[in-house]
This record gives sequence, structure tokens and C-alpha cells, in this order.
Amino acid sequence: MKKLIFFLCFIAVFLTSTQVNAQEVFRTGDGVLNASIGLGNALYTGSGYSVTVPGLAVSYEAGVLDNLIDGNASIGIGGFFGISASRSRYRFAGFDYGTNYTNIVIGPRGIFHYQFIENLDTYAGLLLGANIASVSHYGDSPVGYSTSGAGGLAFDTFIGARYYFQPNLAVMAEIGHGIAYLNIGASFRLK
Repeated sequence: MKKLIFFLCFIAVFLTSTQVNAQEVFRTGDGVLNASIGLGNALYTGSGYSVTVPGLAVSYEAGVLDNLIDGNASIGIGGFFGISASRSRYRFAGFDYGTNYTNIVIGPRGIFHYQFIENLDTYAGLLLGANIASVSHYGDSPVGYSTSGAGGLAFDTFIGARYYFQPNLAVMAEIGHGIAYLNIGASFRLK
């Protein structure tokens, strides 16, 4: 974990040391496809829980409005699809039992972009959709063992950044609480 934090700090210092805003990175008509893997399960946490499938997500965004706030800001809309799986396991009074959870989060997103430096697309957004969950029990559960409700409304606020090292290819990271606390991956600009 310390290595990951050091690496992210190194990237942040590197990105902020580049020259100021010479090229727009997100504008009307642009389409961007993100593919990411999540670190830190945002759906099930605490003692007894373990991740069996990390958060895997794809999202698409289209630029719908640009040249805002001194020409450095834009707005995009799109969709999100993510999946993760977790397991809880308990041992109590001779019982060994637990629950498997699989979650699919799907929904539309609205994103506000503001470009601070060249090739770096920084943004914040909101997702409002559905959390489709499946739950299964395993083991010798005690009488009366049940699982609280799963699934329902999916709501996420997030911040993120994409750094374009090629005109149509970027590395990306998002911090939020949708499918995972931190999503890292790649972004592909589609024209």
C-alpha cells in the first residue's frame, strides 16, 4: 500500500510540473471510453468481508458543452457499468457460514471538467443509477441467520483525472464510493 501511495504522489508531482494549458483535452463532440479496476471495495467492508472479484468498470462519456469558465471547462454525460463480488465468512459456536455477494452498478453520469494543465483532464461528477445485487448463503448457518437487504439505488459522487500521454490514450484514476473507492485504468478518446 505504501508503494501505491508513493507512486500516486510521484505521478501527481510529475503532472503538476508540466506546462500550463496549451491543448484542450475534453470538448464538445469528444467521446471517451474508460476501463478500470477498483481498489478498496466500497460496497461491503468490515471484519468478515473479503473481495473475491475487484471492482471492474467501463464507462463512456460524450462532451456536450465546452468553452465554459475562461474556455477551460466543459460538461459531459455518459454511462457507467461496474461489477464486483465479495464474501463474508463467520465462525461462531461451531458454525462456519457466510454469504456471497455479487453487485452490478449501472447508471448515467454527469461530469464537469476543468483543465488546469496541458494534457491533464480533471473532473468531478455524479452517478445516479441501480445496484443490482445477488446474494447466496453457504455453510452451516445458525437458525434464524439472514442477510440484510442488498441492491437498490446506486449514488456516487467522484473526482478523477485523465493524463493523455498520446492524443487518444490516457491513464485515468477516479476516487469515489460507487463500485470501489479508487478506480485506476486507461481511457481511449473516440472521435
